This record gives sequence, C-alpha cells and structure tokens, in this order.
Amino acid sequence: MHDALVLSDLHLGAPNCQHQFLSLFLGCILDGTISTKKILLNGDTFDSMDFRRLSPSHWNIFEQIRELSEVLPVRWIYGNHDSPKKSFVTLLGTEMLEEYVLHSGGRRMLVLHGHPFDTFLERHAKLTLVADCAYRMLQLLDPSLSVARFAKRTSKSFLRCTDKIRTEATR
Repeated sequence: MHDALVLSDLHLGAPNCQHQFLSLFLGCILDGTISTKKILLNGDTFDSMDFRRLSPSHWNIFEQIRELSEVLPVRWIYGNHDSPKKSFVTLLGTEMLEEYVLHSGGRRMLVLHGHPFDTFLERHAKLTLVADCAYRMLQLLDPSLSVARFAKRTSKSFLRCTDKIRTEATR
C-alpha cells in the first residue's frame, strides 16, 4: 500500500487534459487494484473554475474524486489555476491546503504546487493573461494540440521558467 498518491496538474476542463488515462487510474484506486492511504491533488486540478468547460468525461473524473473522498483522505493543494473558494472544496469532498507535509518511509516531504516560485506570473500578470488566452486559442484552432504544445515549450524555454522555479524551490 502506498502512503499517498500525488496527482498534479490534472487541468480538468482543458482540451489537452488526459482524462482517459486519469479515469482508468482513478478506477484502479476505486476498485482496490491500486491501494493508498491518501490522495494529494497537487494544484491545478481544474484548468479554470468555469465549470461550463468541463466535458462529460471531465465530470466523470470529478465524480470519481468525490467518490474516493468518501473512502480515504483527499487533500487538495492550491495551484495557480484553482480557486480558494470553500464551495469547490465542499463539492470535491476535500480539504484545501497551501502545502502538505507527507510522512513516508521515515522521511518528511513537502508537497506544494510550484507557482509560488514563479515570480514571472506575479510580476507580469497582464502579459500572462494575454499569453494564456493565446494558448487557449491555439488549442481551439489545432485539434492535435501540437502547435499549442510547441508554443508552450518554446515560451517556457525562452523565459527559463523551469530553471528559475527549480532554483527558487531549492533555495
């Protein structure tokens, strides 16, 4: 049995959410094929708090998480796409936290979403909003999502976000 399973960046409601794999995985937890003591949703569980964007398969995942929360602890760690509103926490049957200290294998591990270390988001909120809108438009225009993925990869490389976040998190 696992001490915890950490699921990060599900982005329910996004066109590129890998809901098929996620639903199968959650089904394995529900039927006992995979056993765990708790589930940690590590930020960006939803892509947006506009639930009109959830497809029926995304609603199914929502229901699976709700069902899991009835049989084991589910903790929702706040991400930059998530809403801190208590009503959403109640809908999922979870508790929302800024961070979580996981005890496993005699060690303590800090689990938190990476956005607090991404100073670009905070310093350039308007540019981030414009880029997010452009990214969503690319997702709509190209059903294969290859153009959107390319744009995201190259912009992240340009801004060196990954290296900056890693450095800040380590510090």
